[in-house]
Amino acid sequence: MQRFKSFLHEGKNTPHAIWVVGGAASGKSTVAEKAIVSDLKFTLIDVDKPFEEMLKQFNLSPDIKKSTPEQLEKSRARKKKNDALIKAGKMKAPTKMADMEDPMDFLKGSKPTTNRVSVVAREKTRRLKDSTIKNLQNVVFVETGGQIGRIRNEKAAMEKLGYNTFIVYVGVYADLDLNLPVNFNKVRAKITERGLKRAKEGGRNLDPKILETSLKQSVKVQKELVPLFGKNTMVVDTAQGSVSSNQKKVTQRIKKWLR
Repeated sequence: MQRFKSFLHEGKNTPHAIWVVGGAASGKSTVAEKAIVSDLKFTLIDVDKPFEEMLKQFNLSPDIKKSTPEQLEKSRARKKKNDALIKAGKMKAPTKMADMEDPMDFLKGSKPTTNRVSVVAREKTRRLKDSTIKNLQNVVFVETGGQIGRIRNEKAAMEKLGYNTFIVYVGVYADLDLNLPVNFNKVRAKITERGLKRAKEGGRNLDPKILETSLKQSVKVQKELVPLFGKNTMVVDTAQGSVSSNQKKVTQRIKKWLR
């Protein structure tokens, strides 16, 4: 997040920022959209939203797979080659995404791919994020929470602007100790089942390796990120209760916090 000091405005009501975090297929997007965006009218900052919309728009596969070492190496080699051509004046440097009036222009002149669409989705999300904070609007961030250092810094910077901050951790069997193999396997089986169901319904599926990595990351998020918010914390177990009941609990808890 950039130029926080330039976002400072006076004479407005106290703004609120909520982080809804959790592993892949935990249900965090549903919790945020139904309980906080729809019910409480917060602005949603979730890169998956524009990403999934563009996947459908360009008829791209919703199956997201982790890049192989070979694919990463080819990508690095291609970038190195292009950088050399640009430096030698044999190739025109591409317009930076941040300099484009409309991030969608990045897709012009070439066939949209999952990776290119992902880049556009991140830029659209960044711009919405900066605009929302600049105007000191209530905002809810939806992410895995794995970038603990960045979130810690953003939290501190937004609090300097006058924001009150809160976190909602969303997990599957959220009370289980995932350091125990039996618990880890139980949760992994559940989120894998959810991923397959979502794919059958036309939604975005994830590589099992990504799901497992995300689940391991959740252990660190619970231990290191959630405690940073002190009493302004809520845990939602999406393996228990219905979507509507969890939605109601979150909305009621956030309403109390907003008072």
